[in-house]
Amino acid sequence: MSCIANRFWAGKSVKLTVLAVGLALLSQWTAVAVQNVEISWNPRADASVTGYKIYYGSSSRAYSSTLNAGSVTNLTITGLADGSTNFFAATTYDSAGNESSFSSEVSFVAGVSNPNVITNPPGVLNTVANVSVATNMADAHSAIVSWTASTDAGVTGYHICWGTNSGNYFKRLDVGLVSSLVVTGLVEGSTNFFAVRSVDGDFNESPMSSEAVWFLPVAGISIPDPIIVTNPPAGLSIVANVALATNLEDAHSVLVSWDASADAGVTGYHICWGTNSGNYTKRLDVGQVTSLVVTGLVEGSTNFFAVRSVDGAFNESPMSSEAAWFLPAAENLPPTLNPLANVSLNLNAVAQTIVLTGISSGSIGDGQTVKITAAANNSKLISNLSVKYSNPNAAGTLTFKPVANATGTAIITVTAKDSGAGSNTVTQTFMVTVVNQVLMAALPRIVRQLTNSATLPGKNVTLGV
Repeated sequence: MSCIANRFWAGKSVKLTVLAVGLALLSQWTAVAVQNVEISWNPRADASVTGYKIYYGSSSRAYSSTLNAGSVTNLTITGLADGSTNFFAATTYDSAGNESSFSSEVSFVAGVSNPNVITNPPGVLNTVANVSVATNMADAHSAIVSWTASTDAGVTGYHICWGTNSGNYFKRLDVGLVSSLVVTGLVEGSTNFFAVRSVDGDFNESPMSSEAVWFLPVAGISIPDPIIVTNPPAGLSIVANVALATNLEDAHSVLVSWDASADAGVTGYHICWGTNSGNYTKRLDVGQVTSLVVTGLVEGSTNFFAVRSVDGAFNESPMSSEAAWFLPAAENLPPTLNPLANVSLNLNAVAQTIVLTGISSGSIGDGQTVKITAAANNSKLISNLSVKYSNPNAAGTLTFKPVANATGTAIITVTAKDSGAGSNTVTQTFMVTVVNQVLMAALPRIVRQLTNSATLPGKNVTLGV
């Protein structure tokens, strides 16, 4: 369990210390005695460091649990069993996911808590507002949970609670005075419900916040837009002039463009689309750009596109006006096959191999298969005619053998046919001539050109040999 990918920066591990040993049982979480410990560490001055991970378990250097702390430098770990010995270490990571080696290790022995101890009842602190969930581009199996910082006096941190059933939160992370956290380990195909409450130094807790929902699709399946829960729009203007244009490099794509938002704080855009107007089943998130190529469009489909802007607090603008794009079924182009040269052979020649070149379905990336066939118009001269070709190669071979003791001419026709409809064949022909070169050599020949000649008016003259 302690094997970590992409280790980097030897010698750049972080120093980890146990800061708090004042433990309290939070009876509302479980019926058995569990305890908490607050961990803190020295921040790295290296600008490439973007966050920290805490590893812990019941065996030294064999850590069974991991928490992603993001960019904060302290974290409360809950659920430690009474009397258990726990070992902790930390790592740093950068924006590419590279991770440092482990820090030095610290240990903590959880005492035996009083099962009758309960937390102070809520009611002193106000409910946490604007809980939202957003994509974490660095890890597909995680989500960024954010909220508005509490203005109540004495607040020391927050409890982030979640589970796969609404209102039933079986997992929790405790953090300090931050307003966002990366929650990792989410399962593909699951819907997760998140809520946050604040806590003060006397362990008073606020009421649970309103709930935010996050669906993590199975890889390769798009997230329906309505499932994503974000903060309500906060004054961002509607994105203007959404337009669509042909992408000449890929017939199954479209170039989406829009006007840059003039609103302060805008960090990017959500491009949403689907095959039904107003129902966008796919989304791409981009930064501060004003165009994007959307690929994978299906021939014969109409796609509806809209764009909205987003700021650093994950506030989103209202959806833009809609632009529609129809991708017609492409006209099938005929396959290709290069011309073939005529062949002259002597009587009883050996089997011949002709290389067929320039074979294609006629269009790049159309997914069509090509079949090559051949036929001769003179079976008394040509035998054993066959073709060898494997799709989608650009070349193949044709073989034949002249019939024994036969002379004459034959036309061989080679046909390439693709799997498309309409114009889907092309043919090339060549002539095979077989002669008896020995007999041809024995025929009399004119070896000297006549130099003297005379004209005989009114006479027909026939010369013979």
